Amino acid sequence: MRFATGSAMLSAEAKSTLDSLVAIGTGLNGSLVEIAGFTDSRGSQALNEQLSRRRVESVVAYLASAQSVPLRKIVNPTGLGESNPIGSNDTAEGRALNRRVEIKILVNRGMNAPDPMTEAQKARDFKPQIKQPEATQPDSMPSNKQP
Repeated sequence: MRFATGSAMLSAEAKSTLDSLVAIGTGLNGSLVEIAGFTDSRGSQALNEQLSRRRVESVVAYLASAQSVPLRKIVNPTGLGESNPIGSNDTAEGRALNRRVEIKILVNRGMNAPDPMTEAQKARDFKPQIKQPEATQPDSMPSNKQP
């Protein structure tokens, strides 16, 4: 999501994006949210690091208050200042791309994986244990002895 120059305020569009992300993550066991904030290169490095942290904090606050996302599900919220630009800081369009917060939904697939053996497979593979009668020994050869 994008931010205006020097701002950490969430726009209506940003809130809508966050609402959609929460809807996607609802019901996923083992899901976590990773949040990183960025700025363009205008301003001092210290100011940009502080601004990127404020942007992350506004996202965390919205997720926690408006969407009731437990804080334990938000991992490593970090403001990274002007690092990792995705656009050129020499143009207005590039700087607009760099004023952003990136959100990743991390899912532990092991906790969400379907049972590797479906019910049909379980039924097909079920082999009941049937107790077989014990084999009888054939009678011994008749002897020529007379009773």
